[in-house]
Amino acid sequence: MKKRIAFLCALMMGATLVAAPKVGHTQQGTSYGKHEYKGHGPDGELFLDPYLNSELKNVSGHIVLDAGCGTAPWSVVAAQNGAVVCGIDIQQTMLNKAQLAVAQAGVERQVELCQGDVANLPYEAHKFDGALSVNVGCNLQRTMQIISEKQYSVTGLGAHFREVERVLKDGGNLLVTAPASFGVVFTDAKSSEKAVMKHIDQVLTKIGSSQDPDVIVHHLKELDEVHRATFVQRGDKLILVTDEKQLHTGEPIWRKIPGTVVPNYYHSEEEYLVAIHNAGLKCEEIKRPCFWGNVKYKAYRAEKDELGEAYVDNHPFTIYYVTKQG
Repeated sequence: MKKRIAFLCALMMGATLVAAPKVGHTQQGTSYGKHEYKGHGPDGELFLDPYLNSELKNVSGHIVLDAGCGTAPWSVVAAQNGAVVCGIDIQQTMLNKAQLAVAQAGVERQVELCQGDVANLPYEAHKFDGALSVNVGCNLQRTMQIISEKQYSVTGLGAHFREVERVLKDGGNLLVTAPASFGVVFTDAKSSEKAVMKHIDQVLTKIGSSQDPDVIVHHLKELDEVHRATFVQRGDKLILVTDEKQLHTGEPIWRKIPGTVVPNYYHSEEEYLVAIHNAGLKCEEIKRPCFWGNVKYKAYRAEKDELGEAYVDNHPFTIYYVTKQG
């Protein structure tokens, strides 16, 4: 994977790509076109998918790891662009869908799928030219040591990056994406903030003191106008997170995302950077894409009304460009 591939023009609808200062120098849908994929909801199509599609344009002849591949959309894109891909996921149900997607795309000979733990990769050292970790960290707990009479292992976010470092070749690149702005409620452009908050209160009242995952998912799914929001258990109540400082590292959370509701773990940007550094990797650059001001947002709204004002100055994803130094 080549570093700094030119991205799609201004996030397609004119949104600005704003890079953080250089540092030191963890669902819906599986349809994809021949060489690109759009499947992270209306905000992901604008603020995430273009980065991934662009990064995978120049991978011909490369061996690429897709860690936590899910239904393998990015494995397919990489393979269509000439890479040999190893996709790994812990959930066999996801891999079954991935196998169908790979077959449908006609890239079976280029994509190898296997069930396994991204914190304990079943690959030899220095195997991959590049790697992807697309919204994987949010599914991993904090790094923990598990010790028994017969087994010692390390799992979690830190172990994931240590394993990726082990299997990357010197000079190899890792693209990491993660959800961000956990204290922000991202909505469509049709609903007022007052109406959205009222609806959230109504839904949380329905959930009450229940901690049944099925009940929580069922009711949070009612929030059709909410693209992304974070909820956490406090005492016997599920509450909306309005300040990221309410959350603790590795804490279980519920995330309302486009089309569904998922259980996740909270990890801050700082924690990602520490885990990357401790793994012996180097974060070359960070991007936090959103509209960054009303000018770009108004241009977007002239054509679409899918994204609300929260996207003007808040980024739904953080993107880390990481390398393994030779």
